[in-house]
Amino acid sequence: VQGVAAIGSVLGVGAGVAPSHFNTTGQNLANFSLTDLNATISAYSSAKLSTGSKAGPGAIMSGSPRYMMGQAEYNSLIYVFGGWNAIPIATAVAEVHSYNQATNAWTAKASIPAQSGIAAARAGTRCAVIGDKIYVVGGGDVLLDIASSIVQVYRPDTNTWDSPVTSMPAKRTRGSIGVIDGKIYYAGGLDEFGASKTTTYCYDPALNSWSTKAVLPATFHDQAYAVVGGYLYVVGGQKAGAVTSEMWKYDPIADSWTSVSAFALGITVDQSAATVINGMIHV
Repeated sequence: VQGVAAIGSVLGVGAGVAPSHFNTTGQNLANFSLTDLNATISAYSSAKLSTGSKAGPGAIMSGSPRYMMGQAEYNSLIYVFGGWNAIPIATAVAEVHSYNQATNAWTAKASIPAQSGIAAARAGTRCAVIGDKIYVVGGGDVLLDIASSIVQVYRPDTNTWDSPVTSMPAKRTRGSIGVIDGKIYYAGGLDEFGASKTTTYCYDPALNSWSTKAVLPATFHDQAYAVVGGYLYVVGGQKAGAVTSEMWKYDPIADSWTSVSAFALGITVDQSAATVINGMIHV
């Protein structure tokens, strides 16, 4: 899965196979296989997850077929930013689209702009919503997935882009992100040389500044991530170069990372995605 978002009790899946859902202790509550997701939004009612029944599929995604895009939910719409548009020879794009579940339709939005010397086309970005803004953080701008530290600001209500805010302390792509108490936390990811990292950074929009937080227990990238109960959970991904089933949570008050139960049955996942419905993390 490369893109997933929840609107109310409906789960939208953008690509991939085998979603599961977990409580915050890592217990696997259901696992079912999908075969018809190629660049398609399929809606899954949380009431039907145990049987794998679906309420979709939804409309085919507009624009270029793509993966490794940034995604966010705002005002009951799913927004998709950039991504790679081909396999195995990937080309980053700057396209932005929104999906309306009520009308089952996609709409083209203002593309990611080239700002601060960073190319518009980008994959591996991470997105965070605070107030009426979607922050589009980092990402790679070329085929080799070179990372950037740029933090761009999209205003969905006006379909416009602000000037970038303060950049991350380091260049990152394909990390984990979450908003807790109005602050953005970004953990792990790859740097501009393709090296996986342990760092955790925090952005405070009131101060327009970043701070460094407790490091992850190992290098991580391409994890699924979600915020529940004031904690940032990161699931699976690559740990020290190997795909893992591990699950960790970050406590911003204690500024610490704690191990949570791994995936049931020892399942390992990489480049997956997560969202939250009714307090459950769906991967």
